[in-house]
Amino acid sequence: QKWPNSLIYLYLNNNQFVSIDNQTWPESVVFLDLNSNKITSLDGQIWPEAIVQLYLHTNQITSIDGQIWPHFMTYLDISSNQITSIDGQSWPLSLTFLSLSTLLVTSIFNQTWPNSLQTLDLSNNEITSLYSRLVWSM
Repeated sequence: QKWPNSLIYLYLNNNQFVSIDNQTWPESVVFLDLNSNKITSLDGQIWPEAIVQLYLHTNQITSIDGQIWPHFMTYLDISSNQITSIDGQSWPLSLTFLSLSTLLVTSIFNQTWPNSLQTLDLSNNEITSLYSRLVWSM
């Protein structure tokens, strides 16, 4: 797929995407909405560095292990997926909003959160234990 170089907002929500593997996104896009699809994996996904807002909620994503997020992203919604662990996840230091609600997370181990984070939604999970204090990155 060849996208226009001028594309800033890309709405692909409410479709039937199962995979976005090997998808090349326009480098100019700052807003990407992939919510309400059937995406199961983000393995190997490379996001454009320009992305500031990324919507991945209401898919069937099972893991975000090893995911590298755009450095300047401020808004990430990956709620309502099948993710069971966020342990060891590295979040962008510029992130101000992160929704991890309605996942299958049962515990959080030594998670580091960016200092810029203003909203963190962990509601509607299956969390029974926080094995260490929540540490904010410097």
